[in-house]
Amino acid sequence: MNLTEQSAAPDSVSALELLSVATGRMVVMFRIESDVELSSDWLPAGAFTTVYASRSVAVATAIEGVDDPAEVEVRVVDAATGRVVWRSTAEEFE
Repeated sequence: MNLTEQSAAPDSVSALELLSVATGRMVVMFRIESDVELSSDWLPAGAFTTVYASRSVAVATAIEGVDDPAEVEVRVVDAATGRVVWRSTAEEFE
């Protein structure tokens, strides 16, 4: 498989690895997780399944997805490792 074929449909980990190699630095991407369905009156549904390059944007989007983030847990995780980097409830990080 040549690079063009691989770039046409890479999985998210491969794309992150390629970007890291191309830029010469580690690329950290963040995704949003919750045990409940997330929704917003003003954000599209896809906002909660997007992978974000900015932790702060991911956190702001995650908070918008639940009525009471202190009661209903929503998490922002490192997309490559799955490590929780922020959670809305008072529980400690993993």
